[in-house]
Amino acid sequence: MKKLTSRRALLKAMSAQGGLWTTRSFATGLPMGVLLGAIPSDEAIAATIDHPQYLMMALSHFGEPINNNCPGVYDTGLDGVHHNTQPSMVAQNVELGSGTYRAAKPWADLQKSVPWAMDRMSFIHHDTRTNIHAQYSGVMKLMGSSRGPNSETNSPEFLPSILSAALQPIHQTIQAPPLYLGGPEVDFEGQAIGQINPSSMKTLFPSFNNRDQLIREMRDADLMALNEQLKKTGTRKQKAWLDDQVQSLVEVRKLNEELIAKFSEVKYEDKNLGLIDASIIAFKLNMTSVVTLNLNFGGDNHIDPGLLDEANGTVQSCKEMVHMFESLKTHGMEDKVTFAACGVFGRTLRKVKNGDGRDHNLHHHVTVLAGKNVKSGVIGGLREFGGDFGAMPINSTTGAGDMNGDIPLDESLESVAKTIGAACGLKPYAMNRRIKRAGADGDSNVGKIITAAIVS
Repeated sequence: MKKLTSRRALLKAMSAQGGLWTTRSFATGLPMGVLLGAIPSDEAIAATIDHPQYLMMALSHFGEPINNNCPGVYDTGLDGVHHNTQPSMVAQNVELGSGTYRAAKPWADLQKSVPWAMDRMSFIHHDTRTNIHAQYSGVMKLMGSSRGPNSETNSPEFLPSILSAALQPIHQTIQAPPLYLGGPEVDFEGQAIGQINPSSMKTLFPSFNNRDQLIREMRDADLMALNEQLKKTGTRKQKAWLDDQVQSLVEVRKLNEELIAKFSEVKYEDKNLGLIDASIIAFKLNMTSVVTLNLNFGGDNHIDPGLLDEANGTVQSCKEMVHMFESLKTHGMEDKVTFAACGVFGRTLRKVKNGDGRDHNLHHHVTVLAGKNVKSGVIGGLREFGGDFGAMPINSTTGAGDMNGDIPLDESLESVAKTIGAACGLKPYAMNRRIKRAGADGDSNVGKIITAAIVS
């Protein structure tokens, strides 16, 4: 498969007039696409419910044991669920929405550190319909339900790429594909995206002298030209969009070479902290709408004496999430970036191998979703299933696990995808056209937004 190299694509997008467009973008606060004449259409503006989000996705093909220690698997009334017994994983209470749940200590510690983030975090218990590592690509393509840019059935797309493409016209980001910083590979329109090193990303941007007079003249000239264009041909929605996008000179001064230089400062002992920071900077520079990386909650822990790897991974990943939320707040991005952690499958919940490891769970996985548009809580439930424990169908309105729920298990993966889209500010049709299921009479809608997980 031909590889789409992120750095090369970015360089091509930013090379116009020796980097002048990038400088002008910084000066006005407007995306380069707009300065080149691509003001979003009414349709693109209307595709979002409110201000659209950027999305940071933690992906894994290992089958992380997130589902074993998070809210929603402790107070089930079921016998035989085996939780991690390491001292660092002792069950504690966490508050989600109006409910109190037990979860492993790292989640409680996360709430103590960034309570505001937990107030907008949802744990969605669902099914991915596989327990095979090699099906990572299949899960990202929603097990056959994703469609190409024009709803083609023969061009299934990765979920991060569906979201990135849907958000790009309204954000007017430098590139449409996701930015692949870490974790398993991601495809965009049939091509694998090349992984990019954050420390080299500053070379994508020109160096410029941020003198007030130069910036002011550049800004005023561009805004005058755009306003004249909109007076002649613009719609009311486009004029309102432009007003919302323009930055003041005070804001412009903050977005200078110091921000770009931070790409070379990714030197943390734990590289994930650096990737998180690089993601936030990439969003501030409007490079892309979606960034993918990886958080290791314990990985493929078939052999894990005392579940120590699972414990250490969960502790570390929750600390990295704390860093992410704190950094978002520091950069003023806490209301602009949504976070999702999802993978290929979950781990077994019944005790196996004397508790020294976990196998693949075909019927239970947990997606963690957090952001401004996310309602705090636990979605779905747990039941005995297939000799282990599995997810239940979901009532989309209440979020409860319900055997008569309107989201059956074989549509729960697609429903999670559409819910992530809604959390990013996309209206239903933006995702419905890319997520369908083939039938005897052609494609039909599959899955629905879990409204219980979305702020109304």
